[in-house]
Order: sequence, then C-alpha cells, then structure tokens
Amino acid sequence: MYSNDPVARALTLRTLGAIATIISERKNAHHSIRNSLDSRDAVEVEAAIFAAKRFAAVSKTFAINICDKVADMIGGLATPVEMKLKLIPVFQHMHQDSETAVRVWEMCRKMLVLYPAQNFVLLILHTQTKLSAASHIGISQQIDLLLQYLSEDPRSLVKLLCLQDLNSLAKTGPHLWSENQIGALTQLCIHTSDEAQQVASLRVLTALVKSLALEKFASGSDSPLTQLCLFCSTAFYSNNFYIATQAIELATAVVISSELTSELAETAETLCCAVETIIISMTSGKHQNDSLLKKLLKSVVVLSRTHCGMGRALAESLVKSIATSDPAAVVLLCEALAAVGGYSSAVLSGMLPSIVALLRAAAVEERAKRSQLVIMLATLVLQACRSGLPADALSALESATDSVNCWDGFRIARQAARFGHHSIASKLFDNLTSNIASEHLFFWLTALKEFTHAEANLACHDARQQRLMRIRQAVVSYRKGLSSLKAASTPSFPLQFQTDFAQLRVESLQAHVQLAQAGNSLRTCPPPAIAMTLGDQLQRSGRVGNLLHDSMRTFQGLSNRYKRLYQSCFDADPVTLSVVQTLQWACHLMAQKVEAVLVSCTADRARVPDIAAKTMASSSDVSKLPLEVKALQSVLVEISTGTAIATGGICFEHIQMLTEASQKLLLVPMSFPRFFFQTLQSTTIKLAITPQPKNSIDRAAIWVQSDAHLALKVEGVIQHGSHPGLFRSIHSVYLVVTSSLVKPDPVRGDTKQPSSSANDLTQTVQPHKDYFSIQLLLSFLSPGLHQVSIETFVVDGNGEKWETGPQVTLMVKSFMDHPQQQSQRASGLQYQPGRSNAFP
Repeated sequence: MYSNDPVARALTLRTLGAIATIISERKNAHHSIRNSLDSRDAVEVEAAIFAAKRFAAVSKTFAINICDKVADMIGGLATPVEMKLKLIPVFQHMHQDSETAVRVWEMCRKMLVLYPAQNFVLLILHTQTKLSAASHIGISQQIDLLLQYLSEDPRSLVKLLCLQDLNSLAKTGPHLWSENQIGALTQLCIHTSDEAQQVASLRVLTALVKSLALEKFASGSDSPLTQLCLFCSTAFYSNNFYIATQAIELATAVVISSELTSELAETAETLCCAVETIIISMTSGKHQNDSLLKKLLKSVVVLSRTHCGMGRALAESLVKSIATSDPAAVVLLCEALAAVGGYSSAVLSGMLPSIVALLRAAAVEERAKRSQLVIMLATLVLQACRSGLPADALSALESATDSVNCWDGFRIARQAARFGHHSIASKLFDNLTSNIASEHLFFWLTALKEFTHAEANLACHDARQQRLMRIRQAVVSYRKGLSSLKAASTPSFPLQFQTDFAQLRVESLQAHVQLAQAGNSLRTCPPPAIAMTLGDQLQRSGRVGNLLHDSMRTFQGLSNRYKRLYQSCFDADPVTLSVVQTLQWACHLMAQKVEAVLVSCTADRARVPDIAAKTMASSSDVSKLPLEVKALQSVLVEISTGTAIATGGICFEHIQMLTEASQKLLLVPMSFPRFFFQTLQSTTIKLAITPQPKNSIDRAAIWVQSDAHLALKVEGVIQHGSHPGLFRSIHSVYLVVTSSLVKPDPVRGDTKQPSSSANDLTQTVQPHKDYFSIQLLLSFLSPGLHQVSIETFVVDGNGEKWETGPQVTLMVKSFMDHPQQQSQRASGLQYQPGRSNAFP
C-alpha cells in the first residue's frame, strides 16, 4: 500500500477485498481503503470501492466509519458520474447496525430527489431494497416508496424494477405488508395496460398469496381477493401466454390456500377449463414454450394433490393431449402425470386402457426421445396398478421392455421395485444379469434380483404354515442378495445405505418369524390347575411370555436402528426418508402391540388402553402421502386403531391379534426407495487433524505429558456433488470429541492414580465457503495409552442433526516421568507443555 505505483496499490486493495472475511477488523486495512478513495487515479479508486463493498458487508465498524465518506463523495461535484454510480451499491451492505441502516436509507431517499436520472433512480431504489431486506428495517416504508414510483413515474424500466423489488420484499417480509399496500398493488395490476408490468405484478401477488400475507387479503365483495379472482378469470384466456400462465399460478395458489367458497369454487372450475385449453394450445407446436409449459404443469400437479376431483379431470386432459402433442412436449406431459400418480394411483387407474394403448404405440415408434417416453409411460402403468397388473397391461409392459436397451430396461425395473411390482422387477433384473460385462454390476443386479424375488414371495396370500415357509424363503433370498451386495461394493461406491436397508429388512422378517413361533408356543402353556399355583400371571402363561418379551425387544431394537438409518440419510430425497420412517413406525407399533399383551398380564392395568395409538398421531392424513408409503401407512393406522387389549392372561385372542397385525404388515408390498438406486445429492466431509503421530515401528501415538494439555486442531472441508443443497443444506457442523483410557501404564507406588482422565467435548461451528476449523485443549491425567475419537454431525437449516460422519480416531500416549520422556523422544511425537502447539 505504500508503493508509488497506483496499479500496485489497486491490486493490493482488490486482494484485501477478496480476503475481507478473514481480516474484517484490521484497522490498517480500513485506513488504506479510506485513503485510496481520495486518490486521483481512477483504477485505484475503483479498487478501493470494490474493497469498501467487501469490508462493509462483514465489518460493522468499517460500515459506520465509511458511511459519511461515501455520502460526501456521491454528493461532491468533483466525483465523476461513473464513480457515483459505483459508490451507491456500497450502501446496501451497511445493515449490521440498525441506526446506520436507517441513516443510509434516509440518505438514499434524499438522493432520489437530487438525482432524478433513470440510471440513478434504478440503482438507488434497488440499493434501498437490498438494505431493507437485509436489515429487516423500514420494509414497509420501502414498499410505500416503490408503490409511489410505480404509480407516479412514467418510465417503464423504473416500473419494472419497482415490481422486481416488490417481489423480493414479498418473499423476504410478507408479514409486513399492509392491506392498503396489497390493495394498491392489486389495482395497479388490474388497470395497467403494459403486459410486462402485468406479468411482474402477478408474480408479486402470487408470492404474497403463497405466504402469510394471504390473511391480509380481506374477504368481501370488494376485497382484493375477490377482485383478483375476477381478474384471473379473464386473464386465463389472454393472448399473451405469460399473463395466462402467471394468472393460473396465482389462481392455483388462492384455491389451494383458502377454503372453497362459492366464489372460489367458480374460479376453480374456470381454472380447470383454462388449464386444459392452454395445455392444448401450448402442446400443439405453434406456441410451444417449455418454461411456461413446465410452470403450467406444476400448477396442475399442485391442484391434483390438493383436490382429487380436479386431479382426475386434469389428468384426463393430459392423457388426451399426449396423443396429439408435439414430441418435445410429450415427455413433459408424462412427467406431470407421473408426479400426479406419485401421490394417488386412483387418478390414473381410470385411464389405464388409454395409457396402455399409448405404451404399445410408443414401443413400436421410431422418433427422438422414444426411450424416455416408453419409460415414463411404463411408470404410469406401474403407478396405476398398485394392486396388480392386468394381462393386457403386463403384455404391453413386457413388449415395451423388449424394445429398449439394457439401461432403459434397468430404469423400468427400478420403477417396478419402487412401486411394489417385485415379480416384474425380479424378471427384468434376471434378464439384465446376462448382458453385463462388469463384475461389480453383475453382483449389483444379482442382489437386486434376490431382493425383489424375496419380496415377490411375501406377496402371496397363503395359509399360515405356507406363509411362514415363504417368509423363511424370503430370508434366504435376502441373505444371498446381501452376499452379492457386499461383492458389488467398491471403495468409491460402498453401498452403505443399500446394505443397511436390506439388513434391517431381513432382520424385520426374522422378527416376524420369531413372533409367530412365540405364538405357537402358547400351546405348551401349563394346564390351568398347575398354572394357578404360580405366583406371577406372566409365569402362568408359560414359555410364551418370555418369547413375547424377546420379540418385543427385537422389534424395539429394529425401530431404534431404523431411526439411526434415518439420521444417516442426509442426502436422501424426502420420499426415501418417509419410507424409512414408516418402516421404523411399523417396528415400533409391533413392539407396542406385544408390550400391550404383556402388560395385560401384570397388575399395571392402566397402561393397557391405547398404547399404540400415539404412534400414528403425526400421519393421520394418509391421502397426502407419497404412493410408496401410502399403503403401509394405511395398514399402520388400521392396526393402531384396532380393538382394545383384553386383560387377564395371554390367550389365543391375543396371539390372533398379533398374528393378524404381522400378516397385514407383511402383505403390503415394500417399496425400495429412490435413494436405494439413485443419489441426487452428495455431501461428504473430509477432516484434517493436527497434530498427527509420526510413523514408528512399534507404535503410532502422540506423546504428551500428563500435566500438560494437547492442543487439537480439527479442520474440515465440505464436498458437494452436482446438485448441492437440492434437498437440504448444511447450516452448521457439530463435533464431538471423546477420549478413553485404553491401556493404563503401571502406576508407581508413591503416585496416586487420577480417578478419571476422559475428555468429552462438543462444539458447533458454522462453515464458511465449505470450510470450518476448531481448536480444543485435551487433558490426559492418567498415564497410559488413550484413544481420542472425533465424530462429525451436521445440522440442517431446520435444526435437525444428521449423522453424516466421518469418525476419526487417534492414539495419545500420556506419560509423567522425566526419564521416560527422554527415552521415548526418539520413537514418537512428543508434546511439550511450554510450547504453543503440538507440532514436532
């Protein structure tokens, strides 16, 4: 900074700005930036402005001190216009202090009067919006200011910028909007003649309707909500597809967020008709726009999931449009239908003949994206027939799989496994094993074939003894699949979730077999004359009581393991998490059912009523659940609301109740979740621990004196895949550092052994640009060999903790005698109490 070359000083300033987050409170850097703003060299001033923006965003002190300086430069006559335009955005970062934010906002308000040129007005208004959104101060005043310019300023660019900023404020602080502001924006939207402004205002109103501000839309004949419904009914049929699509999105948000009154019901009917009309117009090829069509189809999916009646009508229109649509739009229509069918198979079941006919036609056609179309139509067939495929649908599906390549055939088999058609999936996976050259892929397909074959065996309705035999056969198939799955794993693809999921499934099947065997042992109970001589009611039931108690503990242990599996799936999609959570609830519910039977034999009769009903309290609305878990959730609700447990001894009625509950759960086709086959989000954490032990011949440990502390530094880097933050993102990292004495040293007779030397420390750190670092002091009072374990957890934006790993361990050798210290220096890393770090 003390060079005579202004270019060198400019490069230094830009370097300081780039590392502003690290040196945010360095006074000499603040002073250098302030001095460079007075430079006569334009390059140096631009670099100083860049550094000022960066430091003002991270330093409260710098923002307060530089505020007046920047204001004076903007108001000075010697400052060129180009420099003033570059200085104004500095104000948007001065939001750390409320008083400074209010003062800066008032400065910008005065500048609007002093500089009425369009480029100044655009920049100042946008800077004020950014400042208000970041500080959450003066949002209501900024909304009034933007509405004022929107209604009074005749320049179209200014109006569009005001609407964009209003959209930003509608997402940032919707609760701060008043009824008058919403009414004014509604009137501007209705009466404007500019189509671009109308589209932008509809976006703002859509954001408000989707938020808490919906309560501000007062009800009544002249309310903004009523006026919007009337306006949307007209805008649906606008010649401008942008206006029509945005009006449909707004009306959809109103319909799904409010109760269907007579006025809204009429709007909903008009909405369905308009959606059908616009879809036909867009997919005909003349006015095709993929972005608008995607937005329109999203509205169709949302309406179908909220109102089943609308869903059937809209799904029928989509199916009819597939046959007459442009090839580029057919895949989008099929994706929308699959999204609708993913939550309700009843919507697609009535259109199964049409979908099967389309699948047969697509299997023999030769056009672009044919394979993608075949896969989507096959998915629709699988979704529509959850209870079983009819003969014509099965033949169409077989001919479709024969017409595609191996990869597309695997995708169809994967969809069959996801939606419970395991017999079809098993055949497809078996056919694919003969067309694979890679050894790991061969074992992967073999494992999938065994898993789906096991699930296909469980779906058969047989007598009780036949059912137990089929469960045992399924267990054998799962064991074979697990062996193949271990052979398919590689260091780069360890298949940890797949192994854990299949292992828990096979242990769940074994738990049901154990429960059935415990029920059969009721026949070996002692006769009533002998049983009355036993003191405990549970002992009078004989061996069945102990077996049921073991079964209860088995199901409870499986529930806990499913919970740990859920916590380890940070990168899983929401449907996968729902599947794992539902399987956990199933095991927990069976444990509660068995516990209720055991409790009925004890004196504590108050615990018997309604033990299992609390399990499903959070999932009472089954109709809104994904298709993969809907059937199992319905069975869980049915089981949890079953008949009350009769008190007394364990009887055949109790065993019959447990057997029926177990049979109902096993007859539900299990869905292999999407995360079992496909990872859309990938997040890994790599740790670097300092200090590290030196490599030695007989041991690798860090040496430290027992009366000193070890300074442990943990650094981590978060690595992402191709879609970072797709489902959830890392808000903070939670580290747990523990130590335990593994091998104590022989204690001298005149030395007292410390009672405890274990460390148990936790610390939460927020990563910056996917990097985090912490430093800890560990004490090892007991001489000997200690094992230090470092576990890593992540916390998402909702505050939920996930067990993502990794877990790192290192060994520490604690010693206390000075002669031993001298003899051990040559063989390991030694920590000196007088040094400030643990490096050798």
